[in-house]
Amino acid sequence: MARDMLESPEVEAKEVLPTIRTTPYTNQECYDIVAKHLRHMSRQSFGVYDGSKICLYHHEGLRCAFGVLIPDALYDPCFERQRVDGVLRSSTALGDLFCHVDLDLLLFLQSTHDLECNWLNKHKMYQELIEIGKTFKLNTGYAERIWRT
Repeated sequence: MARDMLESPEVEAKEVLPTIRTTPYTNQECYDIVAKHLRHMSRQSFGVYDGSKICLYHHEGLRCAFGVLIPDALYDPCFERQRVDGVLRSSTALGDLFCHVDLDLLLFLQSTHDLECNWLNKHKMYQELIEIGKTFKLNTGYAERIWRT
């Protein structure tokens, strides 16, 4: 992914990713995209089903940490209420797109979005993102820069 797509300020999730992506993601790309996305989100992507609040991949124009990585052309509403690994198993195209990405990285990034306490204290979310980057031996420089602006 071109670095300039990641660095343009206040880019909404739909603009970050092309509709069709032809090359598999890397761990670093996923980390950078999600760090930027979470930095600019004002609230969680969630809905209420059967009286319970659940995070949703795509909902009312919002996208969660994993949802922002799903190109529009590959999104299916049946993904909602499935775990990340279930979504990847249910879609060959998404499985191919994430074939070089550590599933645990995706799960940690998703968890960062899903924890309500992170939305009450975005500095905690930032700290968690940096820790995830270090855990997976990723370059955290981009995340550090965009979270300080």
